[in-house]
Amino acid sequence: MPLASAQLRDAINSANPARAALTAIVAFHGLKSGQLRKVQLTDIHRAPPSGPAHHPTGQTGPDRLAVWLAYRKQCWPSTRNPHVFTSRRAALDRAPVGVQRITTSMGMTVQQAREDRILHELHAGGGDLRRICDMFGLLISGANRYSTVLAQPGLNSG
Repeated sequence: MPLASAQLRDAINSANPARAALTAIVAFHGLKSGQLRKVQLTDIHRAPPSGPAHHPTGQTGPDRLAVWLAYRKQCWPSTRNPHVFTSRRAALDRAPVGVQRITTSMGMTVQQAREDRILHELHAGGGDLRRICDMFGLLISGANRYSTVLAQPGLNSG
């Protein structure tokens, strides 16, 4: 089911740099938790790959990402961790930040935000399953599951 619009909007517009950047990247790119955890600093300067756009490049929420990166540099100026998102513990080594840290920072799971994004895109695209398959790397069977949720009477995804 879609998230309450205010919940996602509040997270994206949060004064907490981690919450705003994490939520914006998931909302704009529909990344899965594992993909989000593995995003490295070098990824934010690369052009998006061909196929589904699962890269947090400058076209989506660059201000949120820039604020997070400035905060990251201020908190952990000498960390050698190559991942965009880190924490006090992860900054001490090269491991990605944990799933629980991301969930706590966002105030929701990555899956909840991703599913909300998929439902929104399905609604905006007039139910075009191929479109969300291409955008989110889904199979038709998975996309069809979302279309049944969207078809629920009285459901307003916006």
